[in-house]
Amino acid sequence: MNHNQPSPSITTYQRGGVESLLESLKREPILASGQVSWKDDPWLRRKQWHFLSINTPQLFFAFAPVNLSYMSTFFFYIYDKERRTFFEIGERGIGGHKASFQGFSTQGETAWHGKSLKLAIKNHSDHWQINFNIVARNHKLAADLRIYHVDSAAILAQDDPLLAFTHKEAGCPVEGQMIMDERSFKFEPETSFASSDWTRARLHWQTRWNFLSLAGLSQSNQQVGINLSRYIYDDTDGISAENTIWLNKIAYRMGACEFKKPTTQLDQDPWIFTAQSFNPDDAIKLELTLQPIGARREHLSLGLLASRFTQVYGMTHGIIEVQGQRNELKDIFAIAEDHWCRW
Repeated sequence: MNHNQPSPSITTYQRGGVESLLESLKREPILASGQVSWKDDPWLRRKQWHFLSINTPQLFFAFAPVNLSYMSTFFFYIYDKERRTFFEIGERGIGGHKASFQGFSTQGETAWHGKSLKLAIKNHSDHWQINFNIVARNHKLAADLRIYHVDSAAILAQDDPLLAFTHKEAGCPVEGQMIMDERSFKFEPETSFASSDWTRARLHWQTRWNFLSLAGLSQSNQQVGINLSRYIYDDTDGISAENTIWLNKIAYRMGACEFKKPTTQLDQDPWIFTAQSFNPDDAIKLELTLQPIGARREHLSLGLLASRFTQVYGMTHGIIEVQGQRNELKDIFAIAEDHWCRW
């Protein structure tokens, strides 16, 4: 089997199914808890993160605590749509102590314990409770948010040595408040939406992926969420098991997604995405174009460890057609990634 295209063994799109997958995780020492022993992971291959992005009428912001076993990182960035400004802050720590993952994607708490960045993500039956405080680079931010669950797209992927659990949701309504410097924002669930990626995995030493994430409203006020990828969980037909779109909180599995990336200027030229539903009876067709307005980059070369990462952000337009009915998307904020790493 081609280890660049592991074939996931289980896929589910209902929240109850996530709980059954969690029972399977508890039988796998490498995935069973937030901490792992040296015996179970001697090569420090175990990774875990919880990435969240939130799209509101005024702001787009994203953050993630990440535990790479030998190092922990946290990043937060925000794009102010009204002022057209971008701000980013991050922290790192040796080992995994600053990023704690207690429980699983639907249980327990995830936190970052940093000097200037503090985050808590607590699981509740119908939502994630998010609280963070950031004081850095002449900026002060504090938030109290609730991200409400929608249908889940969750997989358990097994292809030795790969062993991965990932739980995705997109188009999740968001409610709460945030203070940023001298301004305050109130987020309403009718107009503010989030995407979530909770992953715990033993990954291949060299890993590559392309990724698209979006959450917002169509022109006809339909709640839309999109999670599309390539390479990371592909089967032998090139179909990623995590490819999913959400329409009004209901998840639909998608087939292979074609990523047409710019050949040179990833942060300036359009990205084009096309996909169709995995189940022909769903009769879903997607055609999207993302026009970048900026990008985040990280290019590292540290001997055995290396990374080439570009994440563009910008506005998308296009259509999602379901059973012959067109949902037009216009100027919805989205992110797309091109990532290769040796970790």
